[in-house]
Amino acid sequence: GCFVAVFDVITERKRAEEALRASDLRFKTIFNEAPLGIALFDSLTGHVCAVNPMFAKIAGRTVEEMADIDWMSITHPDDVQEDLDKMALLNAGKISGFQMEKRYLHHDGTPVWINMTIAPIYVADKAHPRHLSMIEDITQRKGAEEALRNSEARLQVLIQTIPDLIWLKDAEGVYLKCNPMFERFFGAKEADIVGKADYVFV
Repeated sequence: GCFVAVFDVITERKRAEEALRASDLRFKTIFNEAPLGIALFDSLTGHVCAVNPMFAKIAGRTVEEMADIDWMSITHPDDVQEDLDKMALLNAGKISGFQMEKRYLHHDGTPVWINMTIAPIYVADKAHPRHLSMIEDITQRKGAEEALRNSEARLQVLIQTIPDLIWLKDAEGVYLKCNPMFERFFGAKEADIVGKADYVFV
């Protein structure tokens, strides 16, 4: 009877160990192959505890280089304080996580825009809190937004300076925008024209 009981206990322990190994392998595969950058940081010092290849790539470093740095050293100086302020709130338990857009700097100083999500994770050692950082590269999107802003600014200058009457209406004939020449023609300021239709003025 004793031998069978001991055998069952050993067999059950072996099954549990095998399940744990399989679970660990699945986690490592997901972590290493994830299309998002994922890193585990020390919440107090900012040092990297673990980082996946995508995170290192977005940050312009190797996985090995990431092991020797903290997030402040790769963050654009203009973005550090906002991140520190949010981390202070996280460490004080006032927020449960946060999201922000900021810039990392590659070795050559090239900025890369990231969308970052921060979430604390449970650790038994409360003296060394950890947080998970998930990032995606949004540099192209930021570039497109900047190009659109520049284009809109050039169009606005053109609309404001061209000597012709320019206006924009919606499908119902309500004015959405007009230029100074149109204001002079109607004898009213744009703020008084926008939101109204022709019948108000004619």
